[in-house]
Amino acid sequence: GGPPPPPRRKHAYEYFAEWDKYDADAEAAKVDREASGTVVAGGGGAGDESDGLPAGLTAAMLREMPRVEVERRALAEKQKGNEQYKVGEYKKAIVNYTHSLRLDPANAAVYANRALCNLKLRSNSLAVADADAALSLDDGFTKAR
Repeated sequence: GGPPPPPRRKHAYEYFAEWDKYDADAEAAKVDREASGTVVAGGGGAGDESDGLPAGLTAAMLREMPRVEVERRALAEKQKGNEQYKVGEYKKAIVNYTHSLRLDPANAAVYANRALCNLKLRSNSLAVADADAALSLDDGFTKAR
């Protein structure tokens, strides 16, 4: 024996070939499922988060809740996400932003904030999908460009 040989470095054209295999539509579908609450972006944790709602809140409770209360809770989740972002807890911020979007899916700023967290975590395809969602809701939202 001896040590194993060093790994072979790839040529640039090999990376291009890998990029050609990338399925943007599949990634977009995955992001859509995450945004709709089917999967919590960032790998949430507890089982009660699997539907994208904050802990202690069910879909049935959400349907019965006055709209102003839903909006208040969505804003509170967004603010929690902002606080997590400020201290560098990007995964936790993503969970909060996902909760906010599950409550109020028409908030372009929350999509843009979640996109920024995904950029910080180098989840570029998720970041692009969230930025696109922000722009589709508000095409003048320059923060997402």
